[in-house]
Amino acid sequence: MPPDTDTPAVSSRPWADNANVSREVAKSPDFINHRVALDCERLNRYSGRIHKGRETVEALTARVDAQEQQNIGYEQLVRGNRLEALVAQLAQSVNARPDAVMKLDQRMDELYNQAVGHKTIADTNLRKTDWHLQEIAQRTQSLERASNRDSQKIAELELDMEHRFETAVINAQESLRHSRNDCVKSHKILRTQTAEKIVTSTNDFAAAHDVVQSQVNKHTETFKKTAVALDCISQRIEEFEAAQYSHGTAVTTCETATTMLGPLYAHLNAVEAASTAF
Repeated sequence: MPPDTDTPAVSSRPWADNANVSREVAKSPDFINHRVALDCERLNRYSGRIHKGRETVEALTARVDAQEQQNIGYEQLVRGNRLEALVAQLAQSVNARPDAVMKLDQRMDELYNQAVGHKTIADTNLRKTDWHLQEIAQRTQSLERASNRDSQKIAELELDMEHRFETAVINAQESLRHSRNDCVKSHKILRTQTAEKIVTSTNDFAAAHDVVQSQVNKHTETFKKTAVALDCISQRIEEFEAAQYSHGTAVTTCETATTMLGPLYAHLNAVEAASTAF
C-alpha cells in the first residue's frame, strides 16, 4: 500500500494537521479556509469512492443477471434443437421399420439419463449461481452498510466542519471586534495625550515667547538707552574736540602773542631801567 499523501508536512501546510498548531494560527482566516478546502477535498474523494463502489456493484449485478439469462437461453436452445432432432429421428425410425421402437426405448433411456445428468449439472450451476448471487448480495449489503457509514461519517464531518467554521468565524469576528475596540481606545488615548502635549507645548512656547519678548523689550530699552548715552557721549566728544580745538587755537594765539610781546617786554624793561636811572 502506498503511503498516505493526503496529509502534508506541518511546515508546508499546517492546516492539514492541527495537532501542533497554536490557537492564534488556528483562528487565522488562511488556516480556516485551507482546512475547509482540505476537508471538502476529502469529502469529494469519499463520495467518488462510494459512487464508484455502487457502480461496480450495479455492473456486477447486471453482469450476473445477463450471464444467468444467457445460460438459461442457451440451455433451452440446445434442448430444443436436440428434441427436434430426436423427434425427426423418431418419425423416420417409425416410418422405416417397426423394430425401431426398441432402439427408440433405448434412445429414450439414454436421453433420460443425459437429461438427468444435464439437470444435475444445471442444478449445480444454479447452486453456484445462487451462491455467487448470495455472495454478491452480501458484498452489496456490506458495501451499502459501508456506504451508509461513510455517508453518516461524511454528514457528521460536514456538521463538524460547519460547526468549526462557524465557531472560527465567530472567534475571528470577536477578535476583530476586540482589536477594533482596542485600536479605537488606543487612538483616543493617543489623541488625548497628543492634545495635552500640544496644549502643554503651546503654553510652554507662549511662556517662553513672553519671556523672550520681555527680554527683547528689555534689551531694546537697553539698546535705546545705550544709543542715547552714545549720542550724548558723541556730542560731548564733539564739544570736547571743539573745546580742544579752541584751546589749541588759544594756546597758539597766546604763544604768538608771547612771541610778539617778548621784544615789547625787553623794551619795556629797558625803559623801566632807564627810568630808574634818572
